[in-house]
Amino acid sequence: MVLKGSWLQTNKAAPKRHISWHISALYSPTMTWGQIAVLFLEKKDSPGGLHDFYNHYLGLPFTREATTVTITDVEKVRDASPEYLLYDPKAQWTLPKIPEFILMAVDVQQDGFWWAHRGLCLDESTFLLDYGQASTWKDLEYLRERVYHHPSGKKIPVYRALIDCGYMARRMSGVYDFCLSSGGYFMPCQGRSVTHGLYHPIRETQFEHRGYLIEGVQLRDDLYKEQLYIRKIKERAGASWFLPRNICEKYKRQLCDEKLVPRKTERGTEVMEWKDNNNNHLGDVEKYLLAAIDLMIPIIRDIRGEEEGPVQVEDDANGPQVLEELDQETGTTTSPVARDPFAHAF
Repeated sequence: MVLKGSWLQTNKAAPKRHISWHISALYSPTMTWGQIAVLFLEKKDSPGGLHDFYNHYLGLPFTREATTVTITDVEKVRDASPEYLLYDPKAQWTLPKIPEFILMAVDVQQDGFWWAHRGLCLDESTFLLDYGQASTWKDLEYLRERVYHHPSGKKIPVYRALIDCGYMARRMSGVYDFCLSSGGYFMPCQGRSVTHGLYHPIRETQFEHRGYLIEGVQLRDDLYKEQLYIRKIKERAGASWFLPRNICEKYKRQLCDEKLVPRKTERGTEVMEWKDNNNNHLGDVEKYLLAAIDLMIPIIRDIRGEEEGPVQVEDDANGPQVLEELDQETGTTTSPVARDPFAHAF
């Protein structure tokens, strides 16, 4: 069929001096449609996976549509989750599975912190265990030291935590000092974009502070928002992402604060971008938790004796050359770090 095909002009309004085309992998003589279907299934639930599949295998632009998450959407996720409640050490354990790891994420604000714990199970499902506000660095350390007790006697500590160190974070240097003092349990996390040279969903990096290199991560903000609000909440796709029955209205509202809306560029083209009303703190926390989970997936699959999945983690040593110098605004450097950023402190 491919050999008998012929190319047809589809954009007759294109400038004559500009010739362009797309070549889909569907026409490839070396890749079968079955292999392409497997690639689609592997990529569709990973951050940026569909974008990559459309661009590099179908030869097509990936177009996002305007999206608004509603309280009803969040409640549908809650209602579709196994029935359980937020963790209460004084109450009966209601979680239907035993998490292999407990992960923590923190959003830093001028007047305090928002935080959450999620349990990651061997089948890659995740359960929101607890969340809330904290006032001081000491509060965060206390929350990180929490141990979850299963009725079987198993004790599950918080394995690691990602903490916001973005430009708007309260006392950025204070975040770095806190991460240093935690002995590596808290890792600075920074949202970036393609304009900053970040092309993969997530990059393991190091932040320079007071002569020290702090291991941390940078994540593609747009891809993880898409993963949270569209894939996990709107579509309820991919590995199971669960919510307890007793989440409060504040949690629901904060996961509805961001919207994907169109914007006209100076060239007159339309692009989609995320907008919020500065009440998306727990949304940011859940976004950071998705990044922490992605970093843990190779470890989970290693425990199961399986190969790593399609999540693309960029190592700084192979990153864009423009990022090989110290970024004076963010204090980041591109020194290489280990593949498992959580293993160095053990």
